[in-house]
Amino acid sequence: MFGIPNRKLTSFRIHRWIRTVFSRRYSFPTIILSVILLTGCSPGDSNPVAPTAGESALLRVSSFSGGTTVTSAGCGIEVLPGTVPANLEGSAASAVFSIEHPVDLPAPLPGDTKLAGEVVQFGPEGVAFRWPVRITLPYRGGAAPDEFQVVHYDRMLERWYTVPVSFLDRERHVLGVDVLELGLYAVGEISVQQGDEKPGQALGGIEVNGEPGFCYAVTVEAASPRDFYRTNLFYLAGQIAGCSLSAPAATSHGRLPQGDYSIRVSRMDMSSASGLPVIETSILPVELRISRPVADWGLVDEHGWTVVEPSRHGDWREGIPTAWPVPQAPPGTGDLQVTLTWTNTDQAIADLDLHLYGPGSLHMYWDKTESPDSTLVFETDWMKERGNAVENIYNIGPVGKGMYRVEVQHYSGSRMSFRVRVVRFNWVKTYFGVLNEKEVRQVAKFEVE
Repeated sequence: MFGIPNRKLTSFRIHRWIRTVFSRRYSFPTIILSVILLTGCSPGDSNPVAPTAGESALLRVSSFSGGTTVTSAGCGIEVLPGTVPANLEGSAASAVFSIEHPVDLPAPLPGDTKLAGEVVQFGPEGVAFRWPVRITLPYRGGAAPDEFQVVHYDRMLERWYTVPVSFLDRERHVLGVDVLELGLYAVGEISVQQGDEKPGQALGGIEVNGEPGFCYAVTVEAASPRDFYRTNLFYLAGQIAGCSLSAPAATSHGRLPQGDYSIRVSRMDMSSASGLPVIETSILPVELRISRPVADWGLVDEHGWTVVEPSRHGDWREGIPTAWPVPQAPPGTGDLQVTLTWTNTDQAIADLDLHLYGPGSLHMYWDKTESPDSTLVFETDWMKERGNAVENIYNIGPVGKGMYRVEVQHYSGSRMSFRVRVVRFNWVKTYFGVLNEKEVRQVAKFEVE
């Protein structure tokens, strides 16, 4: 057993707590649009588990750059320039986006929905972006895309909810959604009993026709969907229901159940010569009714879309919609990055600590925030605040050769599940586990050659 200090209330820790309170977002959904009963998940094994053999991909992006990466299975990430928030002083921040699949299902899918593919871990978790990130997931070939939905596991609520689909690649059998936070996503298929309304018959959609030079995003602020979706799916306010990821702006679409909606339109000016692209949001919400189905993504009836033309809906104000999470700069990154994340809720709050051991008696944690040779840095010591908790270690100089070991300590509080993502050059793996109070567990061991 390695010695871990008992006292944590140091001046550094108090400083980190103050910075965390005023710079991090608490992830609380503001409005639940429809509610269903979901089956809870058991805590599972306490031992950390790495994903089974599968695929992974990495994408390194700064605040002023964008990019795309995709696995051979069709799981992908697309990021626009200006998506990653800048650092507090305005300089460019960097983020490592990652894809890993398959990973274990954390809880049963909602209602009569069954898993129709692999569960995919998208990273980084615990970061709220300035602009939606598009993720893509494959669906089963030979089936109509209307039979499927994309679901996301919300760790605060400990349940799955449905994300509006905004992209379809019929040739590759890929669905896409636009999201502000990453984590676990999957494709689900709704089981329909004989005589019931098929999902495609209830699904309508929004079409946004914007002006050249801008990318657009539609945010659902309130909704009253038809009965089928009110009882079978689970939606949250603040979701993106259509986003254009090209400029000059292309027409964008978002699939939504028929019903009444209050939406807010945002746009990002991609013509900015310097600095982060400016984001503006419509001052007035758009009230609309989706009353027609859009069968087979408009191939059957291309006139089924409910059209929104942003230029007709009033003036703009600089800033993001109030329903979006407050953007925050991602944790620091380098060739080596070890990130611990967990989620404190009203029902379960804990203080976990990340420890990294390495060559030359290296031991980094909340009270040793810099390696002896100043090449590694520890940041963001999170205690017991509610929300997405992040502790992070990364290199700012050459990575020392030798064996490294990652441990997580449960300092106090409730039994808690956690994730540790290890990025090592072009390699990534996320480990999952559960800890009881005062428990210390080795999560990963690796060598840098």
